[in-house]
Amino acid sequence: MDKRLFYPRLAASNLRKNHSIYRPYLLAVVLLSAMYYCLASLARIAARSGMSGGGSLGAILGMGTWLMGVLSLLVLFYANSFLIRRRRREFGLYSVLGMEKRHICLVLMWEVLLVAVGGVVLGMAAGALFSQLFLLLLQRLTRLPVQLELWIPLEAVGDTAALFAAAFALVLVYDAAAVLRSRPLELLRSDRQGEREPKARWLLALLGVVTLGGGYVMALMPSTAADALIAFLPAALLVMVGTYCLFTAGSIAVLKLMKRSRNFYYRAKNFLSVSTLLYRMKQNAAGLAAICILSTCVLVTLSTTVSLFLGQQDMLRREFPRMVNVDARSAADGDLAALEAGVAAAAAEYGVTVSNAVGLRVFDGAVTAQGGGVYRSVPWFGSETRELLAVTVDDYNRCAGTDLTLEDGQVYVCDENAGVAAGALQLDGWTYAIAGQLTERPEFLAAGSGAAGALVVVVPDYGTLEDLARRHNEALDPESGTVRLISVQYGFDAAGENLEPFCQNLRERLDGTVEHLGNVMVRHWQEASFYEMYGGLLFIGLFFTALFLIAVVLILYYKQITEGFDDHERFRILQNVGLSAREVNRVVSRQVLLMFYLPLAMAVVHIAVAFPALCKVLQGFQLYNTHLFLLCTAASAGVFLVFYLLTYRLTARTYCRIVRV
Repeated sequence: MDKRLFYPRLAASNLRKNHSIYRPYLLAVVLLSAMYYCLASLARIAARSGMSGGGSLGAILGMGTWLMGVLSLLVLFYANSFLIRRRRREFGLYSVLGMEKRHICLVLMWEVLLVAVGGVVLGMAAGALFSQLFLLLLQRLTRLPVQLELWIPLEAVGDTAALFAAAFALVLVYDAAAVLRSRPLELLRSDRQGEREPKARWLLALLGVVTLGGGYVMALMPSTAADALIAFLPAALLVMVGTYCLFTAGSIAVLKLMKRSRNFYYRAKNFLSVSTLLYRMKQNAAGLAAICILSTCVLVTLSTTVSLFLGQQDMLRREFPRMVNVDARSAADGDLAALEAGVAAAAAEYGVTVSNAVGLRVFDGAVTAQGGGVYRSVPWFGSETRELLAVTVDDYNRCAGTDLTLEDGQVYVCDENAGVAAGALQLDGWTYAIAGQLTERPEFLAAGSGAAGALVVVVPDYGTLEDLARRHNEALDPESGTVRLISVQYGFDAAGENLEPFCQNLRERLDGTVEHLGNVMVRHWQEASFYEMYGGLLFIGLFFTALFLIAVVLILYYKQITEGFDDHERFRILQNVGLSAREVNRVVSRQVLLMFYLPLAMAVVHIAVAFPALCKVLQGFQLYNTHLFLLCTAASAGVFLVFYLLTYRLTARTYCRIVRV
């Protein structure tokens, strides 16, 4: 036999003999490389298609591709680390039979090469085959015109090959280092060495309680969308650390406390369960923590992206309360009447009927709350600022259908963030008496600056509104160059056969009616950009959900194999000491079910605590439909539970075959 073919043949033989652990690994490589290739190719197809919105959609997909690559590396490393642990005794046997460590490394190199080439080539072929199907799905989600064409971007092929080549090179370095550091006899006896009872690491358990509690508190504290966005990442990191610490140390500490309780521990039902769970938790705690974290990621990703996609019409109506919205930046008192007259003339010319019209003069600026009803103007919007929205009482009454009255020096207020507890409002050193507080910001006053809520102020007349605007600008730092003017906003619904020409030519017809005409925004014109963004986010969210599910399946499968080999020996020992097969099955089933449901229950707790913060984050996207988000979260949890149960059933078959005595 040719010596040059010895190591490749031995590597291929090893892969066949260890097919039970390498098949899911190879399948994961195929799926990960296919998903990465699909995202990379679709990003380039969208960017180069020339279609409207293709550039920004390509940027969204490109960012998702980068994140997909990083997460794929982590999944591959986890699966590979399990493979190396399971084959330690095999490597020890090679050493005893005379193979040097460098020869074992050569075998590993060929194994990694065979898996890498086979998996990545099959993955890219599958990605190229199904990319058109994903292109159709992307087109349906984003409602962008995409022409079907069989095109395989060579850049996507190169990126996929380069990423996974680098990933498997790192895997090979890790595997070779593990072999070079090992001792042959220790490897040979690795699966027969007795384990000591794990120690309770109280400090690590305490750290888990503190970090998890800190993450929960940080998630519950934000009261605004901007604060929730800032706090979400550090809170998520704390929850991850706390979850890992509690599974690895906290669970053992709890079992130790159970063992110390004589009345509880020394009972036939609890004795075996607690004593064997101690060893089981030591071996599988990291995997359980990973399942919990990944399950939480699935629920968060799926529920938020689906909610944003389904809530697009709500967000559109919130940002554009009427079908057509016209604004002008001006300080002239008669601009609102001029816009109304201009729209009426254009509607009469095109035979369009105008209805449900709403018009007002509004001043908007940024202020910070000093406490006690005191606010100070600032030139920037941020997480600590309010968006000041000031209108006259006449405009407010006409738009809201109310009959409020004000005397000079009086105002109505509404602070969305905390409310105004004081009896007077002080703004830039000027004091206004509060005649009453509004319960909420009216829908015709859109707040889209990203500030921490809005401060709505209703003033007696237009002169007071001008004074408020002047004081606001005088309070700003002159070097900031910020000057804010009173805005005139006019919105209406329209109907008629010539509606589209009317909308397209409205700005030209209104040009000259006011000095500083701004935008003419038509709601259905904005649908394209909304579907482009949120359809793209849902598409990427589905890919990330699939990635997280692949990781969950791998961890569950390998955990079942590990427990199967361990429980096979436990089954035999327990039966030898007199326990019936039925009693042994009952003990092991109770443990397996506990460990199966524990990470899922913890993930549900995580998503429940994070729910208010996620609602605030979605409000940053102008989605205030909490009921929709709750339904999407519940539906995501239900779908994931079904998937989780099916995965457990499938992987349990392998477990049952292994543990059979």
